[in-house]
Amino acid sequence: MTPGDGAAPPRLDVVLLDLGGVLIELVGVERMLEWSPDLGSTYELWRRWLHSPAVRRYETGASTGEEFAAEMVREFALPVAPADFLAAFAHWP
Repeated sequence: MTPGDGAAPPRLDVVLLDLGGVLIELVGVERMLEWSPDLGSTYELWRRWLHSPAVRRYETGASTGEEFAAEMVREFALPVAPADFLAAFAHWP
């Protein structure tokens, strides 16, 4: 389908937005706390996560998964390689 070809756009039945883990539980919190014991609490992890420039870039599509992983490892001083972080991150939701 291209603009102007007369075909109707596909119909959307549902648009689902999960605002802050309301619908989808993230299981990576414990892993991040294991990797970063200096964070001390779930609250501090979420505070840093929500203020992270790397997270913001990734969530808005301004960085690749590989860039995001490298920045997270650096920003949170994680004791894992970026590829390992990315593999674990893919299983968090």
